[in-house]
Amino acid sequence: MKEKSGKIRIWLTGALIILTACNLRAPITGVGALVDTISGDLGLSPSAAGFLTTIPLLAFAGISLLVSPLSRRLGAGNLLLAGLGLLTAGILLRSLAGNAGVFLGTAAAGAGIAVGNVLLPALVKSFFPDRIEQMTSAYTAVMQVTSAISTGISVPLAAAAGWKAALLVWALPAMGALALCITRRKTTVSEGSDKPEKGKKSMYRHPMTWWVTAYMGVQSFIFYSCIGWLSSIMQDKGMTQTEGGYMLSLYVVMGIAGSCALPFIMRKNKTQSVTGMQMGITYTAGLLMLLCDSYVLTAAGIILCGICSGTCISFSMALFGLHTSKGREASRLSGTAQAAGYFIAAAGPVLLGRVFEAAGGWTAPLLILVGAALFLVLAGYVAGKDEIIC
Repeated sequence: MKEKSGKIRIWLTGALIILTACNLRAPITGVGALVDTISGDLGLSPSAAGFLTTIPLLAFAGISLLVSPLSRRLGAGNLLLAGLGLLTAGILLRSLAGNAGVFLGTAAAGAGIAVGNVLLPALVKSFFPDRIEQMTSAYTAVMQVTSAISTGISVPLAAAAGWKAALLVWALPAMGALALCITRRKTTVSEGSDKPEKGKKSMYRHPMTWWVTAYMGVQSFIFYSCIGWLSSIMQDKGMTQTEGGYMLSLYVVMGIAGSCALPFIMRKNKTQSVTGMQMGITYTAGLLMLLCDSYVLTAAGIILCGICSGTCISFSMALFGLHTSKGREASRLSGTAQAAGYFIAAAGPVLLGRVFEAAGGWTAPLLILVGAALFLVLAGYVAGKDEIIC
């Protein structure tokens, strides 16, 4: 009976992980699809409208470091409950409270998402230690699927019922996750110590910590740069706005395939260093294809880049569990890497936009992304080594 109860507890936690993952991208990717509509309706300046899409990344970066210590104090279940409550409140505030509510609600939603971003790898490590790659792939694939759905349905929903209603829809899965989390609020992650074992370095003095952080940051830099500018790059090649939107959707959708494929790739390779290098090389090849004038090569490049966007985020999340011994340590590594990583990611769209303005074309910005992908070859090789940080 006790064994059965334990299995139910594990799979309820698994369901909570998956349902929470439904809410970790969709509530904010819809804003990107509607930013012109929102700014026109509210009379926002271009800089204010741009800031609206950057707020969640800054919230991810600012909140991530706080999650692990708060989890130790409050318990992972209680903290996740608070995060989902904040996310739900933020979604409601964004649609129902005017201009100020749009910004405050977006910030609150971003802070709530940050809690889930950091805690899910720790929950996977604690409850599915022998299935880290599979569970990480599953929940990141769900993130990609709901993100693609949000991108795809936001514009038609806004046309039918207004942008506020289109964004308000995402309160429903948030409330669903919140309801399930109430039943799992006493969930904790496997304990570890904040003090390193005798003879071992502190996590913050271990070189692997910063290689994992660099990998997380640079792959996020590429992803959010593509989310922000890929449609414009395609239009600069002569595509219509609609065709550019289709290319962006293709990039997002192929990320789902990448997330699903990662466990098979990791099992096939003898070491995860090989996995990390393969993804970096493929990303580089895909970005180089975007420099070509051929529509066929461009589409092929977007497919490769999209697949790598999914494999890279899944690989990043898996590294938090693979390099730590307990759920608590996974939470600490996750918080550190995501805090720094999302600061790097937030700089991506801004940097590429300014380089585009200075250079008068997209070749220079794309070469920056190629350089970032080449760095992933090195970072993936080092971060993929079989080494426990703490």
